[in-house]
Amino acid sequence: MNDKLANNINDVATIDRILEEDRYHAYLLHDDLKSKKYKKFWNCHLRFRNFILQEGYPCIGAQTAMNAKSYAMGIFDTMGATQTVEDLAIGLNKYIEEMSERPSDFFTYIAIFKEQPLQTEMEFEKSLWEILGKLNVEDSKNHDWSPEVDDDPSSPNFSFSFANKAFYIVGMHPHSSRTSRRIGMTAMAFNLHSQFENLRKKGRYQRIKNVIRNNELSFSGSINPMLNDFGEGLEAPQYSGRKVDQNWKCPFLNHK
Repeated sequence: MNDKLANNINDVATIDRILEEDRYHAYLLHDDLKSKKYKKFWNCHLRFRNFILQEGYPCIGAQTAMNAKSYAMGIFDTMGATQTVEDLAIGLNKYIEEMSERPSDFFTYIAIFKEQPLQTEMEFEKSLWEILGKLNVEDSKNHDWSPEVDDDPSSPNFSFSFANKAFYIVGMHPHSSRTSRRIGMTAMAFNLHSQFENLRKKGRYQRIKNVIRNNELSFSGSINPMLNDFGEGLEAPQYSGRKVDQNWKCPFLNHK
């Protein structure tokens, strides 16, 4: 990422200008995707949306976001490209800005990598942590890790941090062993930890969790063994969706 962009990445006017001029694909709302200007991205959007809205899909939170059109998408080429990291950082900053101005329990940022080669579960996991590592390198130039969470993936209080905000991430790809993540494209969904905290405060989290797990049992034949309750267990192994054992070592290291 060039120094000028890195130094201004948190400036709202700069982000909006960059998105308008040449990085529009990094942050697209539903109404944007319907317009002629962004027609070339509609099929990616529709494939993701239809997957989430299929009958019986476990995550009612994701379905709520889709039905309410409460999401933004970034459409990128491959996960490993330098340009992708720069553009994803811009999209996430815009998402944080939107959440600050209009808080929502379900508003989600979805990154789709339309040119990503097909990968095994282990290859996808490697790519996921590599792009998060590259995001962290750029983010650490301007931000500390979120004080709400730990930066050690082996800690029960770990969460990925970007722009001083804690995130929960769901990776999805064609070769996932979990039916609910086995979509015909490579994608990552980002949600702020504060959204889960708000659901807890409203007394809705436990009910939503129970519904999702019952749905997962019906949809996939079993409950994802890697999933723990929010605030319990290790979060890092959950991001890629691959089943790992207790000897698994997360390849992430905070660069701050």
